[in-house]
Amino acid sequence: MDLMKIKLLLEGNADVNIKDENEVTPLCRAMRSKRADLIKLFSESATELKNIKDRYGITSLYYAVDYGLYDVIRLFLAMGADINTINEYNRTPLLYAIELGNSSLVKLFLENGANLNARYKNDNTIFHCACMRWS
Repeated sequence: MDLMKIKLLLEGNADVNIKDENEVTPLCRAMRSKRADLIKLFSESATELKNIKDRYGITSLYYAVDYGLYDVIRLFLAMGADINTINEYNRTPLLYAIELGNSSLVKLFLENGANLNARYKNDNTIFHCACMRWS
């Protein structure tokens, strides 16, 4: 992605909240690039971007977890991203980090107040899920 073109579109008041056929925003698409400068540019353009959900209830925070973008996750949390949001697969970002085996992200979410008592499929808690992941 060309950062200058993105800047020009944003300066021209392009709608950063617009969704595609899967209800995915340009920010979530930009996550694939793993370019912090591009992601930060989108994030600064609209504060509500951090909690916009796609058709599966997945926010930009989930995409950042998926791509292991630690600094982006810290940025989103500082901007007020909902750390305990639950998607249609009944997962929080913390559970997703546990499922991916990313202990750095698990620690980050715990330090930022992730709900440890949330219930998931089969009435499991985060602790149950973590034990299943590493058993």
